[in-house]
Amino acid sequence: MIPGVILVCAGILAVWRPVETHPLTGVVLAVAFVVLIPWAWERTSANGARRSAGWTALWLVFLVVGQAGGWDRSEALAQVFLAGAVMTTIWVASRHSPEDWMIDVFALGLIGLAIWGLWQSLGGLDDLRVLIEGLPEHLRAGALARIDRGRAFASLLLPSHLAVVLATALPILMVRINRDARGFFFGLAFTLGLVGLVATRSPVGVFLALGSCALVLVASRRRYLYWALGLGFVAITVVVAFRPDVLRLKPLVLRLDNWGTALWVWSTAPVSGVGLGGFGQAAQSVPWPVGNHPVHAHSMPLEMFADLGVFGLGIWFGAMVWILCVAKRLWPRRPDLAVALLVIPAHNLVDFSLYTSAVALPWAIMLGWSLALTRDGGEAEVPVSPGLRWIPVLGGAAAAAVTLLVFTGFILEEAARGEGPFESRFGWATSAALLTPWDADATDLVGVLALERGDPEIARESLSFLEIRNWQRPRSAARIQLMGRLSTVAGDPVSGIANLWRARESQPYSGRRQKDFEIAAEELGGRRDRR
Repeated sequence: MIPGVILVCAGILAVWRPVETHPLTGVVLAVAFVVLIPWAWERTSANGARRSAGWTALWLVFLVVGQAGGWDRSEALAQVFLAGAVMTTIWVASRHSPEDWMIDVFALGLIGLAIWGLWQSLGGLDDLRVLIEGLPEHLRAGALARIDRGRAFASLLLPSHLAVVLATALPILMVRINRDARGFFFGLAFTLGLVGLVATRSPVGVFLALGSCALVLVASRRRYLYWALGLGFVAITVVVAFRPDVLRLKPLVLRLDNWGTALWVWSTAPVSGVGLGGFGQAAQSVPWPVGNHPVHAHSMPLEMFADLGVFGLGIWFGAMVWILCVAKRLWPRRPDLAVALLVIPAHNLVDFSLYTSAVALPWAIMLGWSLALTRDGGEAEVPVSPGLRWIPVLGGAAAAAVTLLVFTGFILEEAARGEGPFESRFGWATSAALLTPWDADATDLVGVLALERGDPEIARESLSFLEIRNWQRPRSAARIQLMGRLSTVAGDPVSGIANLWRARESQPYSGRRQKDFEIAAEELGGRRDRR
């Protein structure tokens, strides 16, 4: 019972305080899973251990492929780490069948985000402008954009991600609606989730919620649940009314831009792809004007196709077939959980929510529980080699140590971005970059601070540091531009203008890159004239 409670709490914590915005959550989750690993290992059969070894080998292949030729090796490591966390979560959650109340509490914890979303949409968005000042810079800009549009997103990065989390919980709550006090409570929670969906103004989220509830209604054959389906139709009508851009098909146009970009990225390296996590960098170089240059392709199969070529697309198809088989086996026993399990994979056909911990980890818990509910009796056998328990424990401890380093590096990085003497801020930034050598943002911060200082000696020191760490993002226009400006400050304008030209070529439609190159060219021409 205690491991189940820990899993429920871990899933709710992951979605209420995502690792992307609250790094301490990563430390708490890592410690929790290190505690659960010995318990899970004792309940893993020999066949299960071999399958786990196979998945681990596949995960290592992802690591090698992502590091070998990737455009953004820093992002590749982040995605591999998230994939490892998801695999571990599925394994731990699948070791014991959950009790019904655990699934109910988990769904209520997810649906509780609707209250947060409603607070935002009813006036709390203005208060959020102060609260988000503590977020990292790139996340702060995205949050401000959501606030300006008046769309609720609670603790997640995007309104659509909040919508899909709510849509996942709704089928589970729907089957609990009955003509008694307890059923009335679940009916109120269900209604709250629908209202929260309206606050997100996400047509895809409402559509998925409507479809999943319709499937559950077919399975339950309870006529009085038709009112829930009717509320869903009302919700999608309200969302369309508040999103006139839906009628103009603007979201679809942007998606088509992203998908076209993904196909172009794949065409540049059709066999191996641009490396795990490389889509965001490669998309900056698309040779025609597009609506935006996203970090993700808004389609998981297309992004894996672009990142890892045919291998990535095959992995995605194989995973989807497996998940569909799990849902099919689960359907006779828990149709609500089977439907909820498919909501997020369906959402990722047109989005990227599984690339975030707030969505991926709770979904992994549900997938693990589904496996436990469909597992045959043979899985409960004792492993052939119980003495090898130290292997997963050692792996979990290593993951916890890396998580602690990430958290420490984040704290130092944020301190370096704040106020204070330059020497202290520069030292904190350097320490953050040394503690987390895979973090390209921490390395860039060292160069940015040196550029702000304008000291040639510090600029040369930072430039050497960036050149050593160039493996992180070898084709990043922003990194090349930063190195070019540092070269100019360090007294090497020729190398500086060469790097700025490379940055301009990497992003041909970026006015900022073009402007910086022209300014540097004018300055270099002026120096030659003065000579």
